[in-house]
Amino acid sequence: MIGLLLLGSALAAETVLQLDLSESDGGLVAGGDPLQWEWGTVDPDVGPRGGWLGAAAWGTRLDGPYMHEAEDWLRLPPRDLTELSEPHLGLTHWYQIQADGDLARIEVQGDGAWAPLEPVYGYPWPGGWAGDSGGWQTAWVDLAGIQDLSQVRLAFTSTPALAQDGWYLGAIEIVDGDPVPPRVELLQVPRDTTQVERAHAVRARIDDDRGVLGAELRWVAGGADAGSAPLLEDAEGWSGQIPPMAPGTSVVWWVSATDGENTGIAEGDPFRVYLPAPFGLEGPTGRVVGTSAELRWQPPLSRYPITAYEVWREGIRIITVTPRGGGTPEPHAEVPLEGPVDHLEVRAVFSTPTGLWTGDPSAPLAIEASVPAVTELAPSAAWPGDRLRIDLRGETLLLQAGDTTVDLGEGVQVLSIDVIDANSLQAVIQVAEDARPGPRALRLQSGPVALDVPGRFEVEDGADRPRVLALSPARLEQGGSRRVEISINVDLQEAPIVELGDDLIVTGVRLRGPRAIEASVTAPPGAGTGPREVLVDDGARLLRGARLTVVPPAAPPARVCGAAGAPAPALLPLLAAGMLFWRRSSRGRRRAG
Repeated sequence: MIGLLLLGSALAAETVLQLDLSESDGGLVAGGDPLQWEWGTVDPDVGPRGGWLGAAAWGTRLDGPYMHEAEDWLRLPPRDLTELSEPHLGLTHWYQIQADGDLARIEVQGDGAWAPLEPVYGYPWPGGWAGDSGGWQTAWVDLAGIQDLSQVRLAFTSTPALAQDGWYLGAIEIVDGDPVPPRVELLQVPRDTTQVERAHAVRARIDDDRGVLGAELRWVAGGADAGSAPLLEDAEGWSGQIPPMAPGTSVVWWVSATDGENTGIAEGDPFRVYLPAPFGLEGPTGRVVGTSAELRWQPPLSRYPITAYEVWREGIRIITVTPRGGGTPEPHAEVPLEGPVDHLEVRAVFSTPTGLWTGDPSAPLAIEASVPAVTELAPSAAWPGDRLRIDLRGETLLLQAGDTTVDLGEGVQVLSIDVIDANSLQAVIQVAEDARPGPRALRLQSGPVALDVPGRFEVEDGADRPRVLALSPARLEQGGSRRVEISINVDLQEAPIVELGDDLIVTGVRLRGPRAIEASVTAPPGAGTGPREVLVDDGARLLRGARLTVVPPAAPPARVCGAAGAPAPALLPLLAAGMLFWRRSSRGRRRAG
């Protein structure tokens, strides 16, 4: 749509009279037939909907459409104009007039008769104003040669045909000088375009009652970047160009012209430079239970080749689809889901003469998703050689007994899996002694769910692994009992299980500090001799690193007489067997707990 907007400032003109007709009738006199001009409150449902900057104005009728077959006039008040060198009249008015015979115009009295008087730049309709003003506007009239303002009147005529809301007058202004800005009419204007390499041509017709000194094309791109270029005059008018813009840019622009004292401005409709969007984006229907979904779409129609597609979720690009082996990328992709509702859109990447550009987004697609996720893995780290029981919990895992696998990568063996419910399991794993340190992906497969969680489990460096540092004392005789202190390099919160082999009895295990364990150890007379590995079970892992050596008893000293109260030798095997049974039962109860 070609727009016409006149704005200006009377820098060299002096205002000598201002009448605000929302405050008074201004001394104007109505006449004619059927004498329908009236001043007062405007019906809020009629005409300019409330008057001029308030409730009151002059109007052909204030409460409804004008009358048929009218010849009415509104005469301006007396004001001597002979002392003014360049008198100009400004009329601020609003109209809605049937453009089929009805007409509004200005008339001047001379030699006893009234003759039409044209405003600067003429009427928009032959002989006067008709149609719709599109709002309040100011018309300027050159009053040169007119002695008094009362020689000017507003004349309104209507036919027996249709009638509309009429003609309203809100303000009158008399200035001495040139208040009239250049008139700018846009002839050629930019439109929305996908041609990113081209400049955007503008052409205008510019008139002024005194002469145009210069014109300029101005714009703001993307709401921030302002620019300007001169308009040059030729035989067909004034022309200029807005330079090429990046795709996705909206441009606001206007043309300004000056006569040296006033500025006229014509605002063009904003336009946008863009690259087309893919269409027909579709995916799975209903609720998706899984970590991904397949999307398909139709390629956009464009003069530029497509080099890639991008899938975006709520303003974030999540994947890029590129061609396989050259050519054009396929219009489909498997995309990761987050849930509970993923809002997805697709954009194409185009190769243009000005570079690679991403086009407009497709219409969004909403996918409802219940996405499986691992929320807890404990413990989530181990050392080479560890055998652990791990607890895994999550959401929407759909775990099934007998159909669930867990993979923690090379060097980590899953010995058993116990599915507790649909979202939790326990597994026993063995980490190889030579397992490579570093993070491992957790891969979980159960029924329809296949989940890959990178970096969820880690094999620690063996040099830092928890271990038993020392044992004191480190020797125990057959048939003897000792309080033994075990030092470790990690903190414990509760007493662990201590194991020294099936034929040694360990009782009274307690913590003397977070890294110090005390236990009573008994070696029955029949216990084997030699070194034993100390195993400390903290409930999650076995700590190793020290040994206890069982040695034969020292030769007994010569005895002078029997010592009362010593247990009979025949009872010692029974006592050792009882202690061994109690130790194994206690260990079984703790592990079961």
